[in-house]
Amino acid sequence: VEEAIQHVRRDWVIAMLVGLCAGIGVFVHLQSQKPVYESTAAIVLLQSTGRDLNLQTMKPAEPSEYNLPELVNNMRIELESDKFRLSLYRALPEELRMQVIGSLSPGDKDLGEQARFLDRIDQQINIETLKDSHVVALTAKHHDNKVAAELANAYVHHFVEFVAAEELVKTRKVSEFLKSKADGLLANVRTMEAELLQIRKNEGVVSMQTGTDLASNMITNLNTQLVAAKLKEEQLQDTLFLIDQTDNNPEELLKVPALAENDVLAAAYAKLVGARENVAALSMDFRKRHPNMLVAVSQQALALDNLGKLVTQSVGSLRRQLQTTQTKVRGLERKVDVAMREIVATSNKSIGHQLKEQQLKDSRDLYSRLVKQMNEADIALQFEGADHIRVTEQAMVQREPVLPRKSLSAVLGSLAFASCFFGIPLTLGFGRRM
Repeated sequence: VEEAIQHVRRDWVIAMLVGLCAGIGVFVHLQSQKPVYESTAAIVLLQSTGRDLNLQTMKPAEPSEYNLPELVNNMRIELESDKFRLSLYRALPEELRMQVIGSLSPGDKDLGEQARFLDRIDQQINIETLKDSHVVALTAKHHDNKVAAELANAYVHHFVEFVAAEELVKTRKVSEFLKSKADGLLANVRTMEAELLQIRKNEGVVSMQTGTDLASNMITNLNTQLVAAKLKEEQLQDTLFLIDQTDNNPEELLKVPALAENDVLAAAYAKLVGARENVAALSMDFRKRHPNMLVAVSQQALALDNLGKLVTQSVGSLRRQLQTTQTKVRGLERKVDVAMREIVATSNKSIGHQLKEQQLKDSRDLYSRLVKQMNEADIALQFEGADHIRVTEQAMVQREPVLPRKSLSAVLGSLAFASCFFGIPLTLGFGRRM
């Protein structure tokens, strides 16, 4: 130690001059780098929307404390999706879009403008879910503090508009489908009313009590089974129509009521959400360097694949049920037709009159249900303006950059000075000894 102190005392002037030059050089170099500014905006997923309708139970499907974390995680995934970012690309003003893309680098020559935008936005946007909350924070980075704030605000506001537009399209499709079914059924009801009036006129019979004889009971029972089978067929067709509107996305298919009530699919989706939360937690704390990241990503992929297989099996089961029900309907129609011919042969026309009345009643009930569902869908369209995703914090223009920081540059400059001040004398001293 004494020898080292002697070396420092001998060459301290040279070491101090070199150290000062090195420290000042490091400080000036770091401070001359392009500044990086950050601006943060936040959005929140509200608990109750009042718009997600279950068209079988006719009740709003309101989020609960149990599934809200899943919805927040899904919202974060959608915020990072290329589909939304391409929509943002088309919506941004040209000046802001070009500032986000920046200058053309040598590696971007083969990329189009949209691909460069996706690459830059992935580097400039950071999305995090605040712990134990329904809030997602979005941070934009840029060399211009105004551009960073404008980009963060444009990102979250366009996401609110994007989600509202997507939900509006889905609800409008359901409303149009229900309207077409209701119109067709109303025309059928009017036709049956006209036929019933003609039968009453021809027979002079107003009604007939059920169970007057064995033939009447047989026809009534067959007709009851036929109506029940047709109702089931309508329900299956409606469910499969909703499934066909989801583009075979397993997570979107789970929003269909018939699949959402499946316990096996609910358990598989819960595993997928758990795997995603594990990946998100590892990414937030350790980025991609955590040793368990590969295992977590693999578990997430397996959970998603398992969910897709189970959803496919469930959809296939529904299609097979529809085929079976249609076969049953055709069989019952043949039985009813045979029974009717036998009764007509015995000149018992009152049974036909009664069946026509029962069919008319069932058709009117089914039409009333469809009208009720259609009204609920129209109400949902009217509530599209009620935000369930809301911007809670606007991004502000920051005066101080996050990089470079004067304090950090000063510390690194001091380290450079200390290294030279002590390193040079010791190196020269040991050199003389050699």
